[in-house]
Amino acid sequence: MSQLDCPQCTNGCPGNDYNGYADPGAFGRCGCPCHRRGVAAGNTAAGITATFIDGSRVTIVARGTDGEGRQQYAYRLIQPGTPRTVAAGDDLRSGVGDAVNCSRALAAWVGFASADAETYAVTMSGDAMQEWAYQHDDELSMLAVELEEQQTQILDPARSPGGGA
Repeated sequence: MSQLDCPQCTNGCPGNDYNGYADPGAFGRCGCPCHRRGVAAGNTAAGITATFIDGSRVTIVARGTDGEGRQQYAYRLIQPGTPRTVAAGDDLRSGVGDAVNCSRALAAWVGFASADAETYAVTMSGDAMQEWAYQHDDELSMLAVELEEQQTQILDPARSPGGGA
């Protein structure tokens, strides 16, 4: 299962050796402002990393706002076992006027990676990113679910563990 890591948090997120949390699903529920506000809270290095079973890591970093008022994000996928950079770019964008949300950007990246996996599955050939995505398709699906649950809990705190009503 993938592990979401927050490079800015000291409040007990899984990315910081769990700091007392035994459940990777605790990510985003520690009260860390970087999960909800990122750069908007003055954290110009806001980012998130997902680590896969084989040690592959994708990191998403906020890069500021473009001329259209969209948040820009850079990503880098590394596979340390090989070692290689599978893919890197700075072409992820939010909707116009959206606040920084690295989790949402990661969810978008996961969607693109899942599409790459489908493309590779049809032809059984493709570039390094498509092949990597095909090999990690199950983990990408699990990560998509984790990210969706996290967004639901942020938008509806009553649905999180210990939440009201």
